[in-house]
Amino acid sequence: MKSGLKNGTGDIWVHIDTFSAMNGITRFCESDFPWRYSKEEDIAIEAYRHRNFTYLLNEHSYINGYQCLFFEDGFSRVRLHKGILPFVLVKEPKVYVHGSVSNSVISSVKWPGC
Repeated sequence: MKSGLKNGTGDIWVHIDTFSAMNGITRFCESDFPWRYSKEEDIAIEAYRHRNFTYLLNEHSYINGYQCLFFEDGFSRVRLHKGILPFVLVKEPKVYVHGSVSNSVISSVKWPGC
C-alpha cells in the first residue's frame, strides 16, 4: 500500500475500523506525511464513499465506492479432526483492505482481490 497512492489532497487517508483495531491492527509503525490514519468510530457503511479515505481496513467484504484489494484470514472456529491432531483451527477472511475506486493509481494496480 505504501507505494505513493495518494488521493486528490496529497494525503493518503487510511481508516481502521473498530473490529480491525480490536483484532491487532495497530498504528505502532505508522509513517508520517503523506500517510494519515483514522480510527473514527460509528461511521455508517454507506458514509464511507462520501469521505476522503484512500484505504479502508474493516470487516466488510463490499463497500460501495471502494474496490476490495485483498483480505487477511483470521481464526473462525475449531473443527474436530480424525488424525494425529484431534482438531483443526479453521480460518476465514476477517479483515478486508479496500481502495477508493476514484483513485486512478489504485485502480491501475493488479491487486489479489477478494
